[in-house]
Amino acid sequence: MRVRVSSKAGATAERAENEFARVPAALEAIAEFAAEYLRDTDNYHDRSGHLREHTIGRIVDAGANAVTVELVMDEAYASYVRRLGLSNFYDVVKDMSKNCNRAMANISKRI
Repeated sequence: MRVRVSSKAGATAERAENEFARVPAALEAIAEFAAEYLRDTDNYHDRSGHLREHTIGRIVDAGANAVTVELVMDEAYASYVRRLGLSNFYDVVKDMSKNCNRAMANISKRI
């Protein structure tokens, strides 16, 4: 069996491959920005610096069909800080999610 791919389809496939290769880096940059924003804008007075130091945005998994991004306040007392309303964590997570979706929409438009 012989299959021919037109040059237009081949160029589109190549462009898609190139754009999708950029996805993990683009989403990781968004997650890192969200973590930095959260560290800079939280109302919690972090005397030790541990909570700010352990607030990170990162790629957890970058597979062929999905990329998992997370924003973490990785300290035992982080839930206490969020529950008291001293952190705008949930707002930052919503914004990060919107920015990730926007980045993916922009990538899909370029294909």
